[in-house]
Amino acid sequence: MNDETRRLVAEIEEATAAAGQRAAARAAARIRIPLESALGSITVSGHGELLSVDLDPANLRYTNESRVASAVRTAIRQADGGRRG
Repeated sequence: MNDETRRLVAEIEEATAAAGQRAAARAAARIRIPLESALGSITVSGHGELLSVDLDPANLRYTNESRVASAVRTAIRQADGGRRG
């Protein structure tokens, strides 16, 4: 193997290792998005997987299921938009 080939292989190995580290960091990330009207929050992974929906019982009594569903959908869209951006 000549020097140019060795250099290219080393660059490829470094880039592959860096991509693996970025993927692992993204997989481990947890992103909390608050719901509107202080209804609670959602948590998504760095890959956009919905991990939890946490509702605040104290504020739920001032709304209805339709507004809660809308707030959750909005937060999920925010999380997805932030992940892509």
